Amino acid sequence: MKEAWDFYVKKDKGKFKPLFVFDDLATFDRALYNQLSNPLVLRLFLETYQGKGLPKKGTLHLDVWGDWLASFSELEQCFFSALAEAIWEKGENELLLDDVLNVDQLKGYFSTDQLNAPYPRLRNLGWISRYVKDLNACVGLTVEGALLYLLGKRLKNQQPPIELPALKELLRSGSKIQKAGVGNYLEQLALQGDLSIVCELIDSGEEFIDVSTTPILLHLRTSGVNETLNILLQSPTDNDWLVLLKADMALDKLTLQPLRREMAMDALIRCDFSSKAAVQYGLKGILLVDRKEGEEYLTRIEKSGIEFENDAELTDLRADIFTRFAEYDKALVFYHQCLDIRLKTLDAEHPSVATSYNDIGSVWKSKGAYDKALVFYEKCLAIRLKTLGQEHPRVAISYNNIGTAWHFKRKYDNALEFYEKSLAIRVKTLGQEHPSVATSYNNIGLTWNSKGSYDKALEFFKKCLAIRLKTLGKEHPSLAALYNNIGSAWQSKETYGKALEFYEKCLEIRLLTDDSDSSKISTIYFTIGNCFKELRNYYQAIDNYSKGFEINSMGRFPFRIAQCYEALLDFNAAFDYYLQSAEIRKNDEEVGLDHSATQESTANAIRLAQQLSREDELPKWIFEKM
Repeated sequence: MKEAWDFYVKKDKGKFKPLFVFDDLATFDRALYNQLSNPLVLRLFLETYQGKGLPKKGTLHLDVWGDWLASFSELEQCFFSALAEAIWEKGENELLLDDVLNVDQLKGYFSTDQLNAPYPRLRNLGWISRYVKDLNACVGLTVEGALLYLLGKRLKNQQPPIELPALKELLRSGSKIQKAGVGNYLEQLALQGDLSIVCELIDSGEEFIDVSTTPILLHLRTSGVNETLNILLQSPTDNDWLVLLKADMALDKLTLQPLRREMAMDALIRCDFSSKAAVQYGLKGILLVDRKEGEEYLTRIEKSGIEFENDAELTDLRADIFTRFAEYDKALVFYHQCLDIRLKTLDAEHPSVATSYNDIGSVWKSKGAYDKALVFYEKCLAIRLKTLGQEHPRVAISYNNIGTAWHFKRKYDNALEFYEKSLAIRVKTLGQEHPSVATSYNNIGLTWNSKGSYDKALEFFKKCLAIRLKTLGKEHPSLAALYNNIGSAWQSKETYGKALEFYEKCLEIRLLTDDSDSSKISTIYFTIGNCFKELRNYYQAIDNYSKGFEINSMGRFPFRIAQCYEALLDFNAAFDYYLQSAEIRKNDEEVGLDHSATQESTANAIRLAQQLSREDELPKWIFEKM
């Protein structure tokens, strides 16, 4: 899409040049991406927003079709509306020209000889199609998005207003075009802040949840989470929680994680966990909030009285939570329970059984038991190959996971073999610019980095970066991880200035997005400090080590600060920090008194104490250890 955008802009800057670039859309309105994949829609978008910028205030949404329609003359808009009315009545976007000529509101548009009349002009522009089918001349609207907007507008302007029973009947028995038109009508109402009909539909039955999800998403993005949930959860029903589950899946697919997390934080406060749907949303929400909050909600859910024991879906979500909390033994218990339920209720080669094997493999990988992980990953792969075929995206996931296990086993050639299999499937089935393709490039880059082929690693990281910038925007957490990887490759090449450039980009994003994971922020400060230390810029190094220590009081920070002060010949400060490092490491349950890191801190403190005649300041435990 970016290439097509650039082509149009270069072709005619006076016609196709908005005051923003393609990559800006990823941050502003990621939902536009699917629409702009149609070349005609891309052209209309560039024409409509020629010379215009993105809104700097208000909602992060462009009313593309409304702005498009407003660009035509009043007469042309009337023609579009009349044609949409005829399509609505017939129930399909294919009108016989002979029939159109018998419609009073349309025949004048088709029989006029006037220059630049709506029909010939719009046909020449490509908005109206005319073709022959079975020896009959047919007409219709060319772009589906434009048609659906016009149908939604028709329902919105209908007098008297369409009532709920009529909408429900259309959704149950109407044509495909009519059902889609109702969906667009609900979306237009949501963009105006009106969810009344959507809420009535949701409460009318589970059959209306799918058509209600996009309006809820639009309202979330334009009116805000709090206002949306105030309306939707005023008197929450099971269906309200089901539509939030659908909305959560859609936000995840759009990689709108901050909005997804905000929705979870607000919805969990309002949830009483009194039904399966509420519990299901609650468990998913726990995966998005801080651990302390998550543990409190999990306790409430476990006391809710909802039956978990024979429910694979809820059991699987509980396992996901313990995986996120790094309580891997508990996660394994629940993943195995889920597997047992699925084996009892489903075929042994059902895709959900494969998913259970995959989840168990991932926990063993997190525990460092890579051989066990491979056993379960290969069970998953065998089922997926048999039931889904050799080129399914889930098969690509299995190859990727197997590659990761081999990577951690330091069998890098094996890892590359599986990563490349995964990449080939993803490129073929998802396209060159899909986020999963970027993940494959990243993993291949990491493996080349581990093999010491840093230039090769950078080559793949660069491919990954190009895709992620296009599809995820400039502030996505995945960009932070990638910038960290690129920085690591440059650091390994001892090109510290270049490494700092990417580490600081990583830090900038993490400060914006990783408020719930301070360890990542402290780690990047430590890494930046190391680069400044290698460049002998010791004061900058100390500044970054100190910032990291404020977030996470680990012994490695004062140890590095001590090394910097020693390099600056400030031996008294160095002694103080070596001693602080030794105390922290001694008291750290994961390190302890006998660890080599503690011994290193202690040895340096003793050395400088002797040099500075400050032995009397050494604590008793050091002498006891000696």
